[in-house]
Amino acid sequence: KSGKKLGFGALAKAGFHGAASHGDKKVKFPASGAKKGAKTESLTLNSVHLCCGGCVKIVGTALAHELVETRRAFDAVAGDYAESTAASLVIESMRRSVRSAVRRHVPVGSTVLDLGCGPGLDAACLARAGYHVTALDWSLGMVRAAETRFGAVDERTGSATAIHLGIHEVERLAPRRWAAAYSGLGALNCVGDLAAVARGLSARLQPGGVLVASVMGRVCPWELALFGIRL
Repeated sequence: KSGKKLGFGALAKAGFHGAASHGDKKVKFPASGAKKGAKTESLTLNSVHLCCGGCVKIVGTALAHELVETRRAFDAVAGDYAESTAASLVIESMRRSVRSAVRRHVPVGSTVLDLGCGPGLDAACLARAGYHVTALDWSLGMVRAAETRFGAVDERTGSATAIHLGIHEVERLAPRRWAAAYSGLGALNCVGDLAAVARGLSARLQPGGVLVASVMGRVCPWELALFGIRL
């Protein structure tokens, strides 16, 4: 009993919130999230079997570390990420493919969710085409770059808004608000629990909503070569 309390307490102090199973019992994390003086990162951990306080501590620490490292890596390259990737014909082709799929399957004027927006290149392009995009990213550096880019969008045509929120936190968004969602350049690779994201996303999309996803392998050699030297 004391082990469980210590384990879940460690998750709460790390900024985690949600629910987990302990045998046949449901155990809730503090809904309020982190306590005073705790880290600012948060993660919803749902339907995960955690048999004791010890493994709660281990799982929580590992997940928090992975998320923080992902954020730090993208923050480090956010300043010139748009320019660096624009120089690649392969990346530009992938971007065009995602935007083309959105335009083909989603009516102009629709609300669209960008999962892992990076510096906002795709969101800005779709906004100029008449869509209303809510762009999410776990990297604050990327969000700031996107906000700067969105400032040039003429809101009489469409709109784009950047939110500092990870894909793994999609369930914190309002339900049934978006007609479609898309994720480009393998942003979903950074998500540990894709099943949880799928469940959260299905509740955020309107009935009949569309998902466009560009996926890659977990290890991407060209990305390592392009950005590895800066990290």
